[in-house]
Amino acid sequence: MKRFVEMIILGIIILTFSGCESENEAGGSVEQYLKKKYDVNSSIVESEGINEGNMGERTFIVKSKEKIPVTFEVYLDGIVFSRIVGDDYQKQKKVALPGGAFWKKNKEELQRIGFSHVEYSSIDNLLNAYVVYDREVNLFDEDCVKSITRLFQLLLQSEPNPSSVTLKTNSIDVPTEIDSISGLDDEETLKRYLLNDVPLANISLFKRDYKKFEAMRDGIEKRGYKLEFGMTVGNYDDTFYCFDEYYRNPTCSGGYTVSLLGGKPEQKSLFELAEFLTSQPILVRNVAFHDHGIYMEDLSSIKKPKDIKIIDYDE
Repeated sequence: MKRFVEMIILGIIILTFSGCESENEAGGSVEQYLKKKYDVNSSIVESEGINEGNMGERTFIVKSKEKIPVTFEVYLDGIVFSRIVGDDYQKQKKVALPGGAFWKKNKEELQRIGFSHVEYSSIDNLLNAYVVYDREVNLFDEDCVKSITRLFQLLLQSEPNPSSVTLKTNSIDVPTEIDSISGLDDEETLKRYLLNDVPLANISLFKRDYKKFEAMRDGIEKRGYKLEFGMTVGNYDDTFYCFDEYYRNPTCSGGYTVSLLGGKPEQKSLFELAEFLTSQPILVRNVAFHDHGIYMEDLSSIKKPKDIKIIDYDE
């Protein structure tokens, strides 16, 4: 009898998991649903995985294939088989149309100054403009600041005008969220505002001081070490990064964290490296050696080899 019960349970488990729909199947169901309900073709932009903790409730982000594309959400639930419970296509279509009109009217000028896409959407019932800037951001570059200022001027002059902007650039993987663009239609105000965004500030400071960073790199390599991620800045997994608590607009007053590889992880060599880094015009606070699994912090306090404080990542 026990063996019979075990076989039944095993059979139920096999049937359950063999019957689970794949992500592609769920996406196909979403596309068919939209075609039937709105007579629009669409493609899946992003799909959320199943979470058993909330009974499989999840969201698919979808883009319609229309003259003016609409980006919207489709809501599903169900753990084994997905059930579509709603969408916000109609809501997003209402704001996508004026967004398309704005792009059509200003496309030539915006493309000339570096923008390749503008799309409106409704977020928390407020109008948002998703904007793609195809150039590197440098807030100390006059042309860059002029371009972004001009975009905001055009958005504020439009009807309806967006409350917020999501700015996607070539510089940073994660878009910059600007919660309110009101009053950001002159260059100095906009520059001062955007320099409060730490990733954008990291990129801009790096570009402004690039020759100083190059000189630092050369000195690091001369001492047997190398930059872990090359000449990169702006994200947590880049070589140079100024964390929020060390940034005071518009400088990294508390010092950068630098990620290095190679060299000798012993006090004499590390002290020589610390001496060099603290002599540089670019302030360095901490150094991470991921290949050695150690972290050297507060370089300014190091006056002799014994002062070196090392944190072992493995501890």
